[in-house]
Amino acid sequence: MTQPEEEPTYNGHEIPRVPGTDYKTTSHFMERLKYRTDPSPKKDDVHTIMWAGEIKHTHIPDRFIFEYEIDGVVWWIIVEVNEQAFENEDKYHTLVSIYAPYEHEGDHKTVFEVDV
Repeated sequence: MTQPEEEPTYNGHEIPRVPGTDYKTTSHFMERLKYRTDPSPKKDDVHTIMWAGEIKHTHIPDRFIFEYEIDGVVWWIIVEVNEQAFENEDKYHTLVSIYAPYEHEGDHKTVFEVDV
């Protein structure tokens, strides 16, 4: 029996999974959530992706990907963690973008290569 892989951390901190409490959104994220099509994410999908998704490193040290499949579509939520937000409840991490990397060709797929 194999052990599950440990989830990535940032400077020893677990990556938070509560979008409404631990994160603020960028205007880019909100526009993607509102206007993205083929396929289109739903607001509830954000919570599902972050609660149940696999967390992956990117080549940018403070950015991570939450990856989760919903109805046959793989979704990525890109987050930026803020060192100060781990210690200060008045600071937040950031929801950067949401997209389906295998459906939305030409988006961030090459910008946020996943470390393997």
